[in-house]
Amino acid sequence: MAGPEDPGLGRRLRALASFTAGEERVGRAWFRSLSRWMDRIRPSVMAPRSAGNPPDPTGVSADPGLWNRLMDSEVVPEVKRLFDGPYRHLAPGSDSDADPFTVEYLNGVRNRLSGIPDEVYALVIAQVDRGVRDGLGIPEISDLIEQTLTATGSDRWTNRARTVARTETIGATNAGAFAGAVRRALDEGDDSATKIWVSTLDARTRTDHVFADQQQVALLQPFMVGGAALMFPGDPSGPADQVI
Repeated sequence: MAGPEDPGLGRRLRALASFTAGEERVGRAWFRSLSRWMDRIRPSVMAPRSAGNPPDPTGVSADPGLWNRLMDSEVVPEVKRLFDGPYRHLAPGSDSDADPFTVEYLNGVRNRLSGIPDEVYALVIAQVDRGVRDGLGIPEISDLIEQTLTATGSDRWTNRARTVARTETIGATNAGAFAGAVRRALDEGDDSATKIWVSTLDARTRTDHVFADQQQVALLQPFMVGGAALMFPGDPSGPADQVI
């Protein structure tokens, strides 16, 4: 016996295919950037080892600005590509680059992605302190830090790449769709446009998002999801427990 008809099945399948491809591209770009950045700063952090001294956390700043340059050249363009696809589909002929929402959104992406150097610096400091408290010698502490500063050295960075990829892919795709729909409504003088929340309904989907599926509201009104007001799925202005 066939189950109940899924009114959002077509949109759901298209969204899932787009998200999957987007996550792969963003995840690869982020992890590739991390590997390049770590390869650059690792020698500076580990340099004191040759003289029998502990690693130098300040070496994380060996090339100030490199991380942000990598984000701008590798990751942000992939996020922009995800944003532009639905924008152009909904507002053909419109230039997303001229839309202030696009500029604001991509600046937010850069801000969200900028924190890795500070995080790694704090992580190196913490590992040195913990190693000293645990009675480890300099060689053992150095080995731990070198492993941390190797992108493939643990699951930490693979998992982070996965989280970044999913968060930024969902956010950018839906932000582009929202901005494109707004642009189209303005161009057509349509003040009655609406939007529908469509959840992918896979094992990773939050319970609140499952309940929000097929919620319909006016285009410029927020969805209410788990008590949070979100303009679109992945809205970065929302609380972390509904977005990340």
